[in-house]
Amino acid sequence: MRVVIVMRGVTLSGSGGAERRFSRVFTKLMHEGFDVHLIVNSTLHAGLRRAKVIERDQPGVVVVPDRFRSATLSALLFSAKAARRIARLNPQVVHLPLLQQSLLPLYLWLYSKPRLSVVTTVALANLACDAEVSWPTRLLSRLLWRRSRGIDSLYPSFSSTADGRRYAGITSVSPGSFTDPELFRPTWPKRKIITFCGRLVEGKNPLFLVEALARIGSTDAAFLREWQVIFLGDGPLRGELRRRVADCGLSSVVEVRFGECVADIMNASRIFVSLQRLENYPSQALLEAMAAGNAAVATGVGQTSRLVTPSTGILLRTFDPAELAEAMLILMKDEARCRKLGENARTSILANHTVEAFAEYLKGVWSRAVA
Repeated sequence: MRVVIVMRGVTLSGSGGAERRFSRVFTKLMHEGFDVHLIVNSTLHAGLRRAKVIERDQPGVVVVPDRFRSATLSALLFSAKAARRIARLNPQVVHLPLLQQSLLPLYLWLYSKPRLSVVTTVALANLACDAEVSWPTRLLSRLLWRRSRGIDSLYPSFSSTADGRRYAGITSVSPGSFTDPELFRPTWPKRKIITFCGRLVEGKNPLFLVEALARIGSTDAAFLREWQVIFLGDGPLRGELRRRVADCGLSSVVEVRFGECVADIMNASRIFVSLQRLENYPSQALLEAMAAGNAAVATGVGQTSRLVTPSTGILLRTFDPAELAEAMLILMKDEARCRKLGENARTSILANHTVEAFAEYLKGVWSRAVA
């Protein structure tokens, strides 16, 4: 069976969990001799190399250059070249891990090729939890699902939605995600770093962390200044985040970074904060941080308790900044407990979230789609 995975990205600065996950499983399968190909644009390819996910001249990777400053023209060129390469490779399966409005021309082309088995991934929590999404996103998702012969859902909750029930016959639920335990490996002793990694959007809740830090700073500013808080990501809230940090007098403590290898930061940090409003499971960044030996603080929503337990971190009961501040202070002031939780977190990820399990799962999804 020949499989082509297609992804187009502007940057990995917003964490890029799906991009890193599928690039890693592509590398794994390629080294096993599985007939798999990866089509990406040059910007995403550069980000994946910086993230140490793929190598510069890795076989099986098709890189479409970003020739235009215009995002629209670049997307059109990518769709055209991806369609041409897919036709040349003549695969049995085309897997689309991302839902991208910019690739509508490619999706319409796939509609004209009924012999191709299309597999799509549900990686958007709002869709999986039947929460509010924009009408173009809803329309595009249904367009792709109708064309798909297999749906790979990261979220068990998708099966309880109206769309999930409609496509139950072709939907498979992922066994979670995985990470690279050699890349994400703790460096002891850990530094006094708190990390947030994700796209800076409302659903990821980055401003919630700033509110909690302001509370800590108002009572013990000197203690807080001993720490470094790093936001790894980019997005529409970046400007507002920087303003709130400055207004709260946290500029000497908080850094907003993007475009670098997240593993280097996570391996050194002690605490990782995941504050999503709907679902932290199976957050790629959370998995990576736990593999890197971070004690986790996460909002107790959805299936998050499948990852974060009392032995690996702290689950928040509410979205109250005071509760988040208290949870972080517990770990900030108790280095031994923080290290123990981090060690347990790594052990849990290595035991339960492996690329081998995910690769076997995907091969099953692809085989059923062809059948």
